[in-house]
Amino acid sequence: MEIDFQIRNRQQVSTGLIMELVPGLPEDDHARIESIFPYETAFGFIEPCIVKCWPAYKDYGHWGESRIPIRVWQEVSHQLSFLKEELGGVRAAR
Repeated sequence: MEIDFQIRNRQQVSTGLIMELVPGLPEDDHARIESIFPYETAFGFIEPCIVKCWPAYKDYGHWGESRIPIRVWQEVSHQLSFLKEELGGVRAAR
């Protein structure tokens, strides 16, 4: 199975289940313009890091609106960097 990690912008989004990451408050029209849209399967790699860093996001929080603070996203970013390093080590060990 191939997972598409490409990030889309609003113009590239079609119908169906979408994940929208808004850099600000959802009611801010400018923030909505700047939103990015990862594919759901790719988002599955990010989601466990979000749960680990912010326990308020759980039970498939992506099905509704979740407001995640910037400080949490910074920690998620660190967790993803750690995951990348770990996966790189696994690949090198093969």
